[in-house]
Amino acid sequence: MRKIIFATYLVAFTLGLVWGGSNIMLQIYAYSLGASYLEISLISSLFSLMMGFAQPIWGMLSDIIRKRKIFITLNGFLSVPIYLLLSYPNVWVIIILRILWAAIVSGIPVITLVIITSIVSKEKVGSWTGGFYSLNMFGFSAGMFTQGILYDIYGPFQTLFVYAIIFTLSIILFFILVDEKVIPTGIEDIQSVKRERTFQLLSIAIFSRFTALKKGGKIMIVFFIILLLMLGQGIMIGLLPIYMVESGLSNTYIGIIFSFLSLVGVFTSTIFGYLSDRIGRKMVLITGSLCFVAGSAILVILEPTIINFSLATITYGLGYSAINAAGPAYLSDITTIEERGEAIGLFNSASSLGWGVGPIFSGIIATISGEITSTFVTSAVVCVFDTTLMVVFLKESLKKKESTDVREK
Repeated sequence: MRKIIFATYLVAFTLGLVWGGSNIMLQIYAYSLGASYLEISLISSLFSLMMGFAQPIWGMLSDIIRKRKIFITLNGFLSVPIYLLLSYPNVWVIIILRILWAAIVSGIPVITLVIITSIVSKEKVGSWTGGFYSLNMFGFSAGMFTQGILYDIYGPFQTLFVYAIIFTLSIILFFILVDEKVIPTGIEDIQSVKRERTFQLLSIAIFSRFTALKKGGKIMIVFFIILLLMLGQGIMIGLLPIYMVESGLSNTYIGIIFSFLSLVGVFTSTIFGYLSDRIGRKMVLITGSLCFVAGSAILVILEPTIINFSLATITYGLGYSAINAAGPAYLSDITTIEERGEAIGLFNSASSLGWGVGPIFSGIIATISGEITSTFVTSAVVCVFDTTLMVVFLKESLKKKESTDVREK
């Protein structure tokens, strides 16, 4: 089991590295090519929206076909050439290729989380999922920190090439270390299932599983709560860089402050995962939502200074790491292994959709009101409402779930 955990954690880190390493750089590169503000925003928003659309599909496919090692390997290798082509000097080519890259790479975090939650004990699953997100956020922070330096020295293609090589090596190591046979499938008679599925169209199989998943009310409640929560966060983040610029901050300080969003998760995701195993998933999820409220309140109430901006982003980072640590653990408690891929896929989908749609709402709200701070007020209201939904509708999963999964300790 240790080899599998090491391999999945390494993939989590390098995936965060390539993601963070291209996040701001591509927007700066597109701007140098003459992109408009709308086109620059599409580079990030359409990426998140595609992630939200594709992640549940990859989760369902991994549950249907159950060759999770092969999925991660193929998705990794297919994503690399597309990633390198993002350096092509055309704005709309970059936008389209990034959407395609998101569609392929989005399957990797879903399936790796399914593997982790399938091989560890129920009592420790929160700690292990928290560790996964901790390394993923650390990779993202490392990418954010190094992308500007590499871009100034080497240019766009060479910068992406460095990250792609590191990511490829982690995928190769994952393929070598992980044995498909030791990943539980939740099915006793795998051969009979294979024969049955042979005579089905894949689209029909996907539709049937999605329909079955929708009948599970608990999962859809979690999906809606996370979607609304991340929508609130997306509204807050959407115009925050512009607010910093208008407040007189330099680009250097803005980059450093934004790195706190993911960097804080490196140190706290595992802690929140551990707390979810001890005080309960629901309590940690509520704590994360309240952190979002507090972050928005700081931006509305306090003066726009470097210290207060840093405090707001750190608070938001705490909320994000709490949600990411406790969310998958909550879903693993209320689902069987057969439907866990869909459930975790929906969780990641809700997060990506919120991040993708939130900035659009942010622009509309600021345009109507004429004040960027109105977006922070809206974000706080949305998150307060979502916290109320958590208190009313979520039941503590650790007290209700009976362990029926077969896991290797």
